[in-house]
Amino acid sequence: MGEPSLRHALCIAHPGHELRIFGWVERFRPLVDVVTDGSGATRVSRYSATRSLLEGMGCRFGFLQGGISDRAFYDLIQGGEPAPFIEFARGLASEWREEGIQVVAGDMLEGFSTTHDICRMVINAAVEKIRKEGHLITTLEFGLESMQSLDTTSPGVISLKLDEAAFARKRQAALALSPYLAGEVERLVAKYGKSDFCIETLRTARSPAGLSWDAPEPPFYETYGRRQVAAGHYKEAITYSSHIQPLANAIWDWAVSDSL
Repeated sequence: MGEPSLRHALCIAHPGHELRIFGWVERFRPLVDVVTDGSGATRVSRYSATRSLLEGMGCRFGFLQGGISDRAFYDLIQGGEPAPFIEFARGLASEWREEGIQVVAGDMLEGFSTTHDICRMVINAAVEKIRKEGHLITTLEFGLESMQSLDTTSPGVISLKLDEAAFARKRQAALALSPYLAGEVERLVAKYGKSDFCIETLRTARSPAGLSWDAPEPPFYETYGRRQVAAGHYKEAITYSSHIQPLANAIWDWAVSDSL
């Protein structure tokens, strides 16, 4: 899993994602950035609960502290202007450089949530910018919807098995954070089984991310978005080709450019 003496960071799209790698967070006490407030359709921020949990685990916090709502982030994606996302990446690169961060973990690009996927693109861009300056930094990713997708025997995959006490702390943390997250934990335990849920896996992140979509099926967010439009909740659905790919290209172009 790496050396505790290394400087670690965690960047997640939503409050609550830290539960996916609870044992890793307990062990490394990373510097944490949270992109959105996790308010979703409820319009109620979940950030303070996550902050309380992570503070109790000995974590520190970066400049991204859930300061943008999910609705506002969605609007930024629809707007198509890459500048706000590049600013996120620029801020992370500056922060990780100043902190001497050597390992960064964050959400995996899975095609499930546009916000999760943009978060991964931003992380990769920040890491690439630092690497261009000659700094050594490793970036890891973990699944949010595909818990069983990481083969622990594959190269670049690392795993941490939680004991009963650690799993109990993880379960209790979900209960304390919100009824929604508590329900998510119980759903995943029921779906995958307790033993699988106790194994946390991360892998070396694939970079760049999002420049192409190679899966035979369209991303889940496209299908879901069209249903939301049909139900009258949104005027326009976000699609990979119209919204996400152009942003991915622009973010990565900044990462490999000489501009700061």
